[in-house]
Amino acid sequence: MITFKHTRSGARRHFTLRTVPVVCCLGFAALLAGCPAMEDLVQQAQQQPAEAKLHISPARGSIMGGTRVTIHGAHTADFDTGTEVFFGAFLGSDVEIVDQVTLRVTAPAQAAGYVDVVVRVASGSTVAYAKGFEFVAMDAVDAEIIEQIEAIFPGPPHVVSALSLNNTGVRLTFSEPVREDSRDPANYSIVIPDGGMLILDRSKEIVLSDDHTVVDLPTLSQSDAFYRITVLGIHDLAGNPIAPPDMLVNPTEASFTGIAPADLDEHIDTDGDGFADWFEMLGWEITIELANGQPARGPGSAARALSGEFRRFSVARRRGPIDRQGSELGRALERARQDRP
Repeated sequence: MITFKHTRSGARRHFTLRTVPVVCCLGFAALLAGCPAMEDLVQQAQQQPAEAKLHISPARGSIMGGTRVTIHGAHTADFDTGTEVFFGAFLGSDVEIVDQVTLRVTAPAQAAGYVDVVVRVASGSTVAYAKGFEFVAMDAVDAEIIEQIEAIFPGPPHVVSALSLNNTGVRLTFSEPVREDSRDPANYSIVIPDGGMLILDRSKEIVLSDDHTVVDLPTLSQSDAFYRITVLGIHDLAGNPIAPPDMLVNPTEASFTGIAPADLDEHIDTDGDGFADWFEMLGWEITIELANGQPARGPGSAARALSGEFRRFSVARRRGPIDRQGSELGRALERARQDRP
């Protein structure tokens, strides 16, 4: 704003030019006067959409998945049929639309750590929650996660299946995650129902899977016999012991067929007595009579027999008649003896 000041000095008149800043005054006056430009700015600010947000509960679950999660949207597009939920790169399942801003979804299995949660409605609109869900490793579960798992797998655990992986390994699957006591070899017993057994190799560790539902048992050399494994002393994460037998099923047992060595040269002889582990554990009664008429006993007796120091030997089952496998091994031993110089 420009102002003029008129002064008189004697016969002469003086004019003084002065400027005054009035930006604030003009803005305030314009607003009071209903300035169209200012009204537009205010209206635009009022029309800006609020930030879309997601509220997730619970916000953590186990790595094996199955946790039922409720998601509530604020200032989001309406949840409708066809809405999808992603936990990181994996799609959640069993989406249930509760209302336009609430849904339920089952979290997938995933590696431990935080992941982004993304909700995508049928129209394609998406809203994300960065690191909105944590997958917790089984070795780090707490009371909250154990409660979730127990809701998914109520009651005591049981054996689902047993499978021979190779000549010296058996995989056992449980119905739900189990505790560290599943690593104790004393909790397992493997037998051949009609006589014989399979011994765990205690020089190797039992391996428990990341989700604690599968154990890999190291064994001594197997035959192709029919085995039965019995499990005792194992608990689920909530502390429930393995289910006891009933009239119809035995939740502590499973059966499998072993994998025999490929040939005689591959047989493992742990105790060094000249007989393969699988053969000894089959339940054979082996009698060796030395040349002096005395029975052979102790380590090395079979080796002495095969070296020609024996008069005769016999192979018989401890239970039941000798079968084809025993007869073939007996003939193999005889051939080995005859082939020696």
